[in-house]
Amino acid sequence: NDTDLDGGGVNLEENNEEKDKPCNFGGVSLGDSGEEVPVVILDSLQFDNIGFIHCDAQGAENFIFSKALETIHKNKPVILYENNFGNYLYKQVVKSYPKYKKESTFDIKQYCIDKLNYKCIDKFNNSIDNLLIPPNHTPF
Repeated sequence: NDTDLDGGGVNLEENNEEKDKPCNFGGVSLGDSGEEVPVVILDSLQFDNIGFIHCDAQGAENFIFSKALETIHKNKPVILYENNFGNYLYKQVVKSYPKYKKESTFDIKQYCIDKLNYKCIDKFNNSIDNLLIPPNHTPF
């Protein structure tokens, strides 16, 4: 996307809840304009030993995790992710990719808790991040 959507001062829409925050020039989300980039689905990489996943994808986290279920089920990693569900960045990505409605509504927290017996720490470290911890996890 050619518009910074994460922080104040650069081409921001008036209804952006982050318009008064300092500008994060790395905070560009997926969108309709900008350049095309190749995309790889995590499950297609067939990882054998993943212990930790960190995902901060400017509103596209649901899309990414919806295509990583085999990897997560097989490896049961600790997962730290930015929970953008429902906020401005997430809404912009959903608006740009209407044909991926199913992926946009995927809830990694619910999947991990209901299907894999994970525990969750919401707002980890006083942030918008969630930390998902697999059962029988031993600290690093």
